Amino acid sequence: MFRRTYIVGVFILTLLISGTSSGAVLNNRTGQIYDTIQGALDDCSPSDIIIVGDGIYTENIQINRENVTLMANRTGKATINAQNTDRPTVNITARKVVLNGFVITGNTGIFLKSTECRITDNRITALETGIQLFESSDNFISSNQIINCTLGIHFYNSSYNTISSNTLNSGGITLGSLSFNNTVSDNNLTNSSILIFSSFNTLLRNRIVTMGEGIYIHYADGNKLLNNTITFSGNGITLDASSYNLISGNTIANNTERGILIGKLSNNNKVSNNTIMNNRGRGIELSSFYPTSSNEISYNNIINNKVGLYIYGSVNNTVVYGNIFAANEISAENHGTDNIFNMPKPVGGNYWSDYNGVDSDRDGFGDTPYTFTGGTDNLPLIRNPARSIRIISIDPVKGAISVPRYRNITITFSSNITPGSAYSSITVKTSTGVLKYINKVVRGDKLIIVPMGGWSPGVIYRVTIPMDAIKTIDGATLSSDFSSSFTSAIAVTYIDPKYGATRVSRTKIIVITFSNGIIAGPAYSKITVKTSTGRLKSISKRIIGNRLYIKPVGSWRARTKYIVTVPRTAVKTSTGNMMAADFRSVFTTV
Repeated sequence: MFRRTYIVGVFILTLLISGTSSGAVLNNRTGQIYDTIQGALDDCSPSDIIIVGDGIYTENIQINRENVTLMANRTGKATINAQNTDRPTVNITARKVVLNGFVITGNTGIFLKSTECRITDNRITALETGIQLFESSDNFISSNQIINCTLGIHFYNSSYNTISSNTLNSGGITLGSLSFNNTVSDNNLTNSSILIFSSFNTLLRNRIVTMGEGIYIHYADGNKLLNNTITFSGNGITLDASSYNLISGNTIANNTERGILIGKLSNNNKVSNNTIMNNRGRGIELSSFYPTSSNEISYNNIINNKVGLYIYGSVNNTVVYGNIFAANEISAENHGTDNIFNMPKPVGGNYWSDYNGVDSDRDGFGDTPYTFTGGTDNLPLIRNPARSIRIISIDPVKGAISVPRYRNITITFSSNITPGSAYSSITVKTSTGVLKYINKVVRGDKLIIVPMGGWSPGVIYRVTIPMDAIKTIDGATLSSDFSSSFTSAIAVTYIDPKYGATRVSRTKIIVITFSNGIIAGPAYSKITVKTSTGRLKSISKRIIGNRLYIKPVGSWRARTKYIVTVPRTAVKTSTGNMMAADFRSVFTTV
């Protein structure tokens, strides 16, 4: 055993210092040394690790034993040249194979027809295809360099694979027919495109620079294109006969033609939250002589393009809202039919940097429509959303009921805030207009409103924050005045006999008066009167107006302490408003 370990150690040391053109190959389990990679593979068992020394190996590799690791001893120092260029340089047909650290050349660098394999840290130079996946699934292909290939990474009938952090200078990535649910992420592509011909794939954080198409989707539905960067290309993203795709969070800039093109028979796609800028042609174009319908263009930054938005041909029922159109030579043109350029309030339309209208009622929308060739935005945004902050949440939520008396109002914004010019105009009023005295505190991204003396029970309150009341450090404000309402919980205002009363008549009817008119709530049957030892007293109950009457069946026991309990949800108003907590009182009989 010692002799074998010694030989393996000497071999690895030899690999590290070798500079010859003919290397050596080690089976790490057996210690056996081979002259060729294929010789080692033919003699290996599942789970073996084959380590390849520095050098050039002229052979075609076939890996048909599963769970085998084939790795270069030093990344990039072992080269596999195809002996027969009509065959793949590396052909993998077994499961759970690991291929790591090689320089691979040939017509087809790696051909994979298997599952659960890992191909990492290889440098592939091929005349035709860098990596070909055929009927393969659940593989991981990462951190490879693919150079001067006609096809970089190509899929056919291959699903659930991950293609991550590869660098391609040609050939691109193609998800061919019958290739579903693949994830393509964090790849760098120059002079390369991503082509999609199958559905339900995800493209995430890829960086593309090419003279042709950045991402091209053809007859493929339900794909997600998220947070990719496409620059200095022809068209950034093109959809052709493709529907129900999501294009979101991408940066598409400095392209020679269009930022995004939605072409024929492409329906129900959502284009949202992208930055589309400095494109020489149109920022977003929807153009088709075949019916193309029901696409959504929302919350994009469309800046400094020749034309911001262009709609042409048989394109209909497009919905366009929440976008920023700024510094485009032409903001928009609509040559389609039944396309809509604003949603109803409170969402509204789009921000147009060349809109000259006013907002006299401070609702955040221009008083007059914005018109352009073939279209009208009836609710143009008066402020640039990029220069606005948003309210993320408010507690109590809008329309809340049964709000406790001393609950603070907490409003969370999209950024850290400071008081603005209208900070003193923040108000809380009752539904009848009575002003409530409040204190206000700003902490980070939150505005906290503290009621002085608490909220009066059973009252509707309305919170109003003017658009200039809050701002960020760089001066961004709300895009419109904000308001919300809530209803404070009802409360017991009086009880007879009062809390702690003594020498109470044994026939006394308990009368509990509430702040509002009440009806029975879901826990009405759980109203109880018990002795201090927990013995339940039989009672009858009735409600008249804002009073609850509790009568003992028979009479109260003499010289006995009783505890009255009204659960929080035992009574309610006609609108469902209840108490904030259970109510309890005690009395002692004569």
